[in-house]
Amino acid sequence: MTPGAGSPRSAYGLSEGMRNPTRNSGREYGAQDASRLLSLWCLEKTTAAEAGTWPSVHQTAELAGVAPNYARRVISMVGDAEAEILAKSEIMAGRRPGRPRALQEEDLALLARMVRSGAFATDKSYAMELERLTGKRVSLSTVNRALRRQLGTTIVQGRETTADKFKPENLLKLREYLDEVVDIPRRRLRFYDQSGVSISDIFRHRRRKMPGERAPLILRSQSATKHFSFFGATSIDISLPPVYYTWYESGVSNGQGAYEHLHFFKCASEVCVLRPGEDVFVLDNWSAHTSEAGQALIDDLADKYEIATLFLPPKFSELNPVEHSWRRAKCYAAQQRNVCRYVDPADACALMCEGLDRITHRNIAADYERDGYVIERPTADEILSMNDE
Repeated sequence: MTPGAGSPRSAYGLSEGMRNPTRNSGREYGAQDASRLLSLWCLEKTTAAEAGTWPSVHQTAELAGVAPNYARRVISMVGDAEAEILAKSEIMAGRRPGRPRALQEEDLALLARMVRSGAFATDKSYAMELERLTGKRVSLSTVNRALRRQLGTTIVQGRETTADKFKPENLLKLREYLDEVVDIPRRRLRFYDQSGVSISDIFRHRRRKMPGERAPLILRSQSATKHFSFFGATSIDISLPPVYYTWYESGVSNGQGAYEHLHFFKCASEVCVLRPGEDVFVLDNWSAHTSEAGQALIDDLADKYEIATLFLPPKFSELNPVEHSWRRAKCYAAQQRNVCRYVDPADACALMCEGLDRITHRNIAADYERDGYVIERPTADEILSMNDE
């Protein structure tokens, strides 16, 4: 029951009942917990008022290190005014007593993007970040249920990355890239990259074996040293190919050089897949792009074709959707080679080309969305209305 205006208070605004330890979720809270909670609640109200929003009791409880239900009880006992603010903040957050807020489709999309980022180790961290992004409270059980049932996620060993990826200078370049790319219409973005392929890359080594017997021998090509370099650029504009690519034979794996880099754009201009004054090519930090020849090409593209270029932040190759196109083509090539039992190294190039030709604008659009590049509704409707062959 909420105390009236005449209830006894301590110097911290605490009633006698709140100074006694209270058991909640297996932990006892005392006067210090309550006073720290109320101090953070006052700060949260001030911050929310400046931002024009309502304070979050869930975030305040997290900062104070107490359970949300205990925080609600303590804040309600301060007085009728605080209880009214608390009630309104809960209503604005979409929370009804005893009924956690259900996740909407946009919440599930945010949650899926958070899972793919690999930045969150616990379900509680997912819930906190989702609340911060949406401005609405969500319960831990709701997030846990959405992760397990609606998204179908499982817990696996994470793939480690190099520590220098998250250096301050890389994060600064990441922020600059995101600020620049957010205002560019998605149909203008052309993601460009290179990939190498050989018969070994599409050769599946895993086989079944009979119990108690050794693994079967696998026929390998004697000329597996022949490699091919593929250069490609994506587009979601239906007037352009989904992936425009060229390939070159190379003597070593990933033997791409500045010559192929220059030749790709020359071929692209000859077949009219460059749009002067409209295209924005997104490139990684490959040495051929940043070398003297690469800079000369970039200047030439800007002067002759009015084509802008944008560099990805270092170490963030996951922001380049064309990587998914390489993966699709290689998976298709591996599947076809396994079925047809090709052994000629030249088949690696032919199968890779066939896999790239099967990619549609819908595939590219899905890759854009998967990597965080939200496509405008008219462009998405145009792609969905296509009759892909």
